[in-house]
Amino acid sequence: MRANTQKLIAAANEEEKNKFRSSIPSAEAYATKMMKLVQANLDQPDVVKGVNWLVTGAASFPKGQEALKMLGTTFAGSKGIAESVKQLEYHGLPAEPVLKAVIEKNTNPEEKAAALYALGAIHFKNFDASADRVSAAASKDKALEYFQQLNANYADITIQGFKLSDFAFKMLFEMMNLQVGCEAPEIEGKDADGVSFKLSDYRV
Repeated sequence: MRANTQKLIAAANEEEKNKFRSSIPSAEAYATKMMKLVQANLDQPDVVKGVNWLVTGAASFPKGQEALKMLGTTFAGSKGIAESVKQLEYHGLPAEPVLKAVIEKNTNPEEKAAALYALGAIHFKNFDASADRVSAAASKDKALEYFQQLNANYADITIQGFKLSDFAFKMLFEMMNLQVGCEAPEIEGKDADGVSFKLSDYRV
């Protein structure tokens, strides 16, 4: 993937880029082969690796969507799906049933934490994009609920080297402090003359 990206960057013009793009084989054929392997080895522990690839690397193809459904049914209680589950934050509300199934059926902390994080992130994005206050408030409440569960029960869980609660904290802070009508957080500092001041000193 990195080599392909470098070749695209090095192309002299758009014509060369399009020519190179057309030479890259579609992932759909590989997705079909991978799904056959998954279906033939459902009782093998390592089969989750194939499901993970289909969900994250072939999501736009039919076999990727089939794998997504399997993630919420056959593999909802499996260990080793946390990275794929976290990536579902980019799938929006259609991924909600899958994430809820993982929370209900999975006993592994990493997978539960990933599902709570992804659900919180999905509702945070809906809150951020909502055009009306009612929808925004509903999405905000759901995001707060999932992020609070994450922080209360899985605050130290990391996925791919990143602590999920740190990401959740940033979104929580934005929802609570950086929206129209919110009181600005306290800021302390010194002015150009070295005199200390606080933002609250200038509130009316």
